[in-house]
Amino acid sequence: MRYQQYRGLLGGITVTGLRVWMALHEGSLKVRMLCGVVMHGPFDTSTAQGRSQERLRRIILTAGTSAIARVLAVATPLITVRLTMGYLGKEVYGLWMTITSFFALLAFADLGLGSGLHTTLSQTYGAGDLLNSRRLTSTTFLLLLAISAAVVLVFGLAYPFVPWARVLHAVSPHTAALAAALVAVIFLPQVVNIPLATVQRTQMALQDGFCSNLWQCVASVTSLGAVVVCVHARVNPIVLVLAVSSVGVTVTLANWCWFFLRHQSELRPGWSAYSPAMARRLLRTGLAFFGLSILTTVGLAVDNLIVAHLCGLKEVATFSVAARTAALLSVAATMISMPLWAANGEALAHGDVDWVRRNTARMAVVSVIITLGGGMLLVALGPWVFRFWLGPTFEVGRLLLLGLAGRELCLSVASPYFMVLNGAGSVLKQIEMFALFTPISILAKVGAVHLMGVSGVPWAMAFCYGLLILPRVTKTARAIYTTPAFRGSNTC
Repeated sequence: MRYQQYRGLLGGITVTGLRVWMALHEGSLKVRMLCGVVMHGPFDTSTAQGRSQERLRRIILTAGTSAIARVLAVATPLITVRLTMGYLGKEVYGLWMTITSFFALLAFADLGLGSGLHTTLSQTYGAGDLLNSRRLTSTTFLLLLAISAAVVLVFGLAYPFVPWARVLHAVSPHTAALAAALVAVIFLPQVVNIPLATVQRTQMALQDGFCSNLWQCVASVTSLGAVVVCVHARVNPIVLVLAVSSVGVTVTLANWCWFFLRHQSELRPGWSAYSPAMARRLLRTGLAFFGLSILTTVGLAVDNLIVAHLCGLKEVATFSVAARTAALLSVAATMISMPLWAANGEALAHGDVDWVRRNTARMAVVSVIITLGGGMLLVALGPWVFRFWLGPTFEVGRLLLLGLAGRELCLSVASPYFMVLNGAGSVLKQIEMFALFTPISILAKVGAVHLMGVSGVPWAMAFCYGLLILPRVTKTARAIYTTPAFRGSNTC
């Protein structure tokens, strides 16, 4: 009897070992296949199989560089937070983060033209129409230049009359005295960046997002250097914030010059290529994205403002550091999903619906696995890591970290499916979703703060997102897969 038990145990161990070996072997083959795709170089896009492989190659390149860029973008302020918070003080640092969050609303100041360019250019350039491709980049850039000038004019007229210290809840005299100046040095670089960001949208539309990601890596490293130099030089807080705020727009300008003047000079924006007809087409598409941007940005980016007004600027410092750390969990979803936007648009145009469906499901599963693993580590080790990193007085509760992990999980699951909707041009469906989600989530966050304190903000967000967004976005994506207009004979 005992012999049979040992024999059964040994057999079970052997079978399990073989399964593990087979899984590892299969994973190794997939990794080799992906490496071979990347190293192969451009594929022949005249066939369905070639288009599939070329999309995969560009997605891998863009996703890999996006991972590095996103990690650096999130990690840089986390690395420098001890320097900046120690130098500026908690309240001034909280003011800085609050103003930055407030002007994140400028993300929709381009009237959705950047997103319209992203969607339209991917189809036009993919068809080999260079003339209309240049008209698209030129028209978008000139329209955004006019919008940027108008925004600066309105801001300049209103700036002297706005009680910035009161609006931003700056209590101490020192912080109140800095409020107006910090608003100016944070606002102006972001407005200048509006037309220059055309280069990033163009690169993403051409599935050359890896170029944009490499430039973003340069910006992160330069920002880190700027903080270290300014803190050690003991510069004025306004100079420090200006230096950090100006890094992004400076690097974007360098990218713009390199891409449009040297790498893709045939797409260089110019007055002669401006097209009123193209402007009307872009505005129709862009305004739909504009409405969506307002809803999503307000719904997802007002957390610091809610915390500042209900809990105080000192709580913003703690919350923003924890939130930035948790944002690392959704890096995988972002780096995988963004390249899918242009790839899905091109695939749907060719009728390669099965490719879109399979890869969307795969990306969603991968995102969930990575986010869950990272979330468990964050909740388990987060409080100890924050105390070790920022000192024993910096306390972050597990309830807050668990809520932030849940929020990032919801965003990670939905991201690949939203790229299907973007690629198909299904913007109105997204507007319907967020028109319901945004006001409900804001009210829920305010109520949750009164019940749970700062921890209530991400909990309310995760609950509302999981209830109102996730079911609808997956259902809409499945409807797109079965739409006759997108199903063609070429599937791969």
